[in-house]
Amino acid sequence: MVCFQKMESSESQQIFSDSSFVEFDVERIRETDRRAIEEFDVPGLYLMERASLGILAFAQVRFSQIIGRGVRILVGRGNNGGDGLALARHFHGRGYEVEARCTFEAAETRNTADSRTNAQLTSTLLGPRVRFGAEAVAELIDDPEPFDGLWIDALLGTGFRGELRPNLRAVVRALNTRKEVVLAVDTPSGLDASQGRPSPTAVIATATATLGASKPGFREPEARRYLGELTTLEIGWPQSLLVDHVAPRQGPQASGHPVTTSSRLTKPKKHRP
Repeated sequence: MVCFQKMESSESQQIFSDSSFVEFDVERIRETDRRAIEEFDVPGLYLMERASLGILAFAQVRFSQIIGRGVRILVGRGNNGGDGLALARHFHGRGYEVEARCTFEAAETRNTADSRTNAQLTSTLLGPRVRFGAEAVAELIDDPEPFDGLWIDALLGTGFRGELRPNLRAVVRALNTRKEVVLAVDTPSGLDASQGRPSPTAVIATATATLGASKPGFREPEARRYLGELTTLEIGWPQSLLVDHVAPRQGPQASGHPVTTSSRLTKPKKHRP
């Protein structure tokens, strides 16, 4: 499991020690976000930037063989989608061919303020490569050919419970049926990250970059096939909010996931998708 302390590739990367890890359920995630913002004056947008830069750095190493062919980011409402939109900007800024497909309409007002800000910024920068609404989703469902680049799943985050809405079920089925290469942001859409229970339709990810801390549901056997290779990325929470929640690591065999450990971003083992 890789836990990057800095997101800039030019600087050395720190990790949690080999004998410990941090694991938060959804309530603790929300509380840690709240305390970082309210007590430590860490802007929510900064957390999104750190998360998206970490995902970009991981993708450049783990999926180096295919991201040059293009990146498609599936974006939902909420902070998970905000991370995806910020990620689209960073891929674009580094010269990758990227497009974002949002499951909501451009005038949607139910997103969080930080997600709305990222939607505005990314739409301005990428123009027609950011697409909103049913048409963008329908095009994915109707396309019979697999995409030879990388899909990013930023549809639903750790707050998900229950079952996917019908339009999202169709998208997820299309990805799974065509065996697309998918990197999930924080958790695969359709997987309950706290309990480890998948909905009847959930994204089967090639890899999952979970943010800030691992989630208790990821240890459940049911979750393994959906997570793929599991990596934890540091997102800028103050260290004092984490120290009370460091627990003994159970080892890679306990979770059933591939584990990679490195002190620098440039060192993780490279895998073919």
